Amino acid sequence: MKLIYPAYVIREEERAGYAVTIPDIDCLTEAETLSDAITRSIEVASEILMKELESGNPIPKPTPIEFMKPVQGGFITMLMMDMSAYAAKVGAGSVKKSLNIPRWLNSFAESQKIDYSELMRDVLTSLYEERYSPETALMGRPLPLISQIH
Repeated sequence: MKLIYPAYVIREEERAGYAVTIPDIDCLTEAETLSDAITRSIEVASEILMKELESGNPIPKPTPIEFMKPVQGGFITMLMMDMSAYAAKVGAGSVKKSLNIPRWLNSFAESQKIDYSELMRDVLTSLYEERYSPETALMGRPLPLISQIH
């Protein structure tokens, strides 16, 4: 599952570095280089979002980028957190669940070599994305291109 949030990137002259803020999830990171600041921001944001997901809380909806106000000495960008990749990297735990289905349906699934865990993970992820995706927060509108932002 990939989540996209708008972020402010600000050049910090006094510290000779960059700050990245993702207001929707209360995330602030700093680093000497722009690349490191963005990378750290994505990692910290992924950690924050994973804790929300694992706690069963809905993740915050991203603010549509057109509602973000430009800041002096900085710019607005979109950051993508790949939650599946982050979970694989940090070893997010799994939960074992039982399943009761009719015998005939079990026979069908076995004959098709269907992996129940993979099927349920895919179905639940799709359902979650349908209900809580960034596009849902943008009311079905696609994300604007950077060149369209003034």
